[in-house]
Amino acid sequence: MSFSGLKKKIREFLFGFFVMEPLLTARKITFKLELSFMSAVVGDLIGIPLFSPIYKLKLLPHWFPLITIWKNNILKEEDLTDKIRG
Repeated sequence: MSFSGLKKKIREFLFGFFVMEPLLTARKITFKLELSFMSAVVGDLIGIPLFSPIYKLKLLPHWFPLITIWKNNILKEEDLTDKIRG
């Protein structure tokens, strides 16, 4: 193994060690915030009407691919161990 290959492997290891976990945590928090916002805007799909239809129609093209994921995430049952795992 050459020095450049070793250097690349060390760089990948350090990236995974120091950067990957905060990056995944930030993505998870962003996803949960987006799901919360979707609950407020298109919540009438599960029985929570909050906003007027004009906002829903403007945001629907952006959220259309995420609606099934959102429904599954909002409607799934969670227990204490799911909340602890994050």
